[in-house]
Amino acid sequence: VVDAWAPPGCSLRIALDLHARSTEGHLLYAWATHLGLVAALIGGKLHDGRLFPGAGVSGSLWVILVGASARSRKTTSLQIQQELAQKSDPIRFLDRPGSHEALLTDLHDDADRCLYLPELGDYFAQARRGRLATTNELLVKLFDGKDERITYIKGHLTLKSPRISLLGGVTPAFLLAHTTPQDWRGGFFSRALIFATTPERELRLPTRDVVISGQLQLAFDHYHRLFHTKGVRTPAPVGLTPEAELLWLDWHDEIRNRLDTWTHHEALASILGRASLQTAKLALLHQAILTPENVHSKGGWWITEQAVSLAIALCDLHLRSAVACAVRTYD
Repeated sequence: VVDAWAPPGCSLRIALDLHARSTEGHLLYAWATHLGLVAALIGGKLHDGRLFPGAGVSGSLWVILVGASARSRKTTSLQIQQELAQKSDPIRFLDRPGSHEALLTDLHDDADRCLYLPELGDYFAQARRGRLATTNELLVKLFDGKDERITYIKGHLTLKSPRISLLGGVTPAFLLAHTTPQDWRGGFFSRALIFATTPERELRLPTRDVVISGQLQLAFDHYHRLFHTKGVRTPAPVGLTPEAELLWLDWHDEIRNRLDTWTHHEALASILGRASLQTAKLALLHQAILTPENVHSKGGWWITEQAVSLAIALCDLHLRSAVACAVRTYD
């Protein structure tokens, strides 16, 4: 799919090339991680209300890689790209959410942040013990971009449209043992893009290619400079091209058909109910990857067939993984 729609030289192609040389982890992990990192760097700058009527669409994402310990290489898959993205913007990444108040304070300093939790299971274990329960509830609210009010002894402060992305990894065994039906039905996991897979390649001698790493570092630097120019707002897209609109309508019908099939299953209905919104976010981000200068220009930009095709393909892979994980956990 990426070979068909992403042009040579774009950051997505570079990320997959680097990943293939560096680890046996599935290339799907690299694709999902790259979208999550682009969302972390520029997601809050992308916005649109046309693709999903009735709600504003932001490019912020939650990406969770699911795989067995060690063998799946999920943590390595996250680290390869995150280390490069962090050099471009070190203050944007938080390695733990901390308390409810601490997270809000961090977001006050910068309303667009990314939680980097390669061991997401540890976070959920603490949430189950009550230490981070209120933080978990706050994350769910922040995902929707709702204003949040901070109350201090001497007054209060309101965060306007905070955006928080998330990159995490977890094992299937932990999902089975420590998540609840509510996590899938209407809370945390129904808002995340979930990708569960196993390695398909054997890489006897992994190597971190310095040249390709440098190319990806330059791409992350470019995104950061382009979309964080002080005082310059990234415009919303004009709309979908005719070819992209046909793809979108077909995909919307497909989601509706799947939803009708799983209406009796609350967890799956919740996941599928967010599929259109997730696809819209992915379309925005893929377009920014394919044509970053056009997206940032004031002349108006369109979401193309290529971006929608990539978004649909990745969302479909997410739905397959999420449905499998939810059925196993919920039932």
